[in-house]
Amino acid sequence: MLERYQRQATALGSSILLTIISSQKNSSTVNELLNSLMQYIYGFERQFSRFRSDSELTKFNNRAGREVTVSNEFRNVLVAAKEYSSITNGMYNPFILPALQRAGYVGSWPNPDEYDPVTNFDTGLIAPYMELTIDHSIARIPKGTAIDLGGICKGYVLDRLAELCDNQPGIYGLCFSIGGDIIYAGNDINSYGWKINLCNSIKPLRHINIIETKSKLIGVSTTDIDKYCGNNWHHIINSETGLPAKTNYTRASVCSNSATASDVFAKCLIIGGHKFAKSLISKGYIDSYILQRKHEPINA
Repeated sequence: MLERYQRQATALGSSILLTIISSQKNSSTVNELLNSLMQYIYGFERQFSRFRSDSELTKFNNRAGREVTVSNEFRNVLVAAKEYSSITNGMYNPFILPALQRAGYVGSWPNPDEYDPVTNFDTGLIAPYMELTIDHSIARIPKGTAIDLGGICKGYVLDRLAELCDNQPGIYGLCFSIGGDIIYAGNDINSYGWKINLCNSIKPLRHINIIETKSKLIGVSTTDIDKYCGNNWHHIINSETGLPAKTNYTRASVCSNSATASDVFAKCLIIGGHKFAKSLISKGYIDSYILQRKHEPINA
C-alpha cells in the first residue's frame, strides 16, 4: 500500500513542500530521507543567502577583486550560473545584484527595506558575465561588483534534492516545490503521473495549462513580476539597462527536464518574450512554455 510522506517549511524566501510516494514498509527510511533533504535546504540557505552577512556568498562579494577559495557547492553553483549566462547571451547575469538593490530589493522579501549594511552593494557595477572567473577551487569577480544567485538557486536546489533521492529504494514518485519552482517524477499516490496545474494570475481558479509527468523527471518554474514589486520596480533586471525590465508580460512558466533550466529561463522569458522562448525550444533547452500578459494568458 502506498503512502504519502511530506515535509513543509519556509526557507529560501519561499514556502516549501516536499512530497514522496512510497510504501508503508519504507516509512522510517523515507522520513529520514525527508529530514536530510530539509537539512540540505537549510544549509544551502545559510551558505548562499545574499541577505545574511555570514553567508559564503556575502563574504565572497565583500572580497570582490580578489581570488577567493570557495567550497565545492559554491563552485558548482557558479559554474551553472556562468553556463546559463552563456546560453542566454547575458540575459541571465548573476552580476545584477547592485542594480536589483538600487531598484529597491535590498532586504529579504517581504521587508526589502530592512537589511544589514554588510549585504548592501547598491553602488556596484554590472559586469559582463564573462568577468566571473572560476578555476578549480578559486573564483573571482571584479572589484566593485557583486553577484546574486537568486535567479538560479531554487532550481539548483530542486535538482540536487532529486539527485539525493536517486537510487533510494521504494520511491514511486516525488514532487518537490519551492515557491514557484517544482520538480517532480514518477507517480502520485493513485499510481498516475503527477499533474501540475498552471493558473491564470488574474483569475487564479482558471487553469491555463496542465503538465503531466508520465513518469519522467520534469522541472517547472513560474516567474510572476507582480509578486515582487515596489511602487516603480520589480525583480527582473535587464542587465543591459541596469533597470527593471520593460516588458509586456507579467508571468512566465517554463517546463524542462531540469529545474535549474526552468528557473533561469522563466525569468528570461519575461524579458525575451516569445521569440526567445521559441529559440530555446528549437535548441532543446525547454519543452514548453506559457507567457501571460497582464489581462490575458497566452498559450504556446
